[in-house]
Amino acid sequence: MFRKTKFPLVLFAFLAAIIAMPSAVSARENSLKKEKWALQFEVDRDFDLNAFQGSTITVKRHSSDKSAYRLSLTTHLDFKDESTDFPINSQPAPGHNDFTDVKIEVAVQKISYTNPQGNINFFWGIGPVYGYQYFLIDQDNITTDRLFQIKYKREEHTWSLGLNGILGVEWFATKSISFLAEYATTAGYTERNSKSVRKFVSNGIVTYDIETTADLSELSFSSSQVKFGLSVYF
Repeated sequence: MFRKTKFPLVLFAFLAAIIAMPSAVSARENSLKKEKWALQFEVDRDFDLNAFQGSTITVKRHSSDKSAYRLSLTTHLDFKDESTDFPINSQPAPGHNDFTDVKIEVAVQKISYTNPQGNINFFWGIGPVYGYQYFLIDQDNITTDRLFQIKYKREEHTWSLGLNGILGVEWFATKSISFLAEYATTAGYTERNSKSVRKFVSNGIVTYDIETTADLSELSFSSSQVKFGLSVYF
């Protein structure tokens, strides 16, 4: 457990030391300016750069010194077509297994800065989050003598809509590069529709054909661990 928390504690200590600097120190010039853009990355405990908050890309644009809009786009695409072979009634049954998993999530936040001219820039933000996921498994196996066949298919559609709030602090190491620590909470609604079909064919006769449908809707509230990031302004 200590190894997992060591890196966040070090960064928190670093930020605390910055905050404790005497106010007499002149404010560092930064890029919290109107029409400035920034790309944001997450910094992990090995100091590697990753996508911020799990997104594919996170970009921010300032509409003024004190406010900005941030867009996070997350995409996940996974397609597989596997050959399978398992016995049915002790007979070899070659076939295929098609797998599809597509996920898209878009989050937009309006961010406000309390003191954009200071060394330490506290900010907060709020905005909507929308997500959609399509999931499919399609399996089909038939014995080499074509007497027995098993088919299975499951298809799911998931929609989600929520509201995301963030609270954080940003410090500029140079005019165009900053480090930030950010905490986020999300309240959302999720709806999922799924359909499953199982079929068994014996000697050309369908012995069973079962179709199952399910609908799920839920409200959720979640919070993330503090994320540490790097912003590059241009």
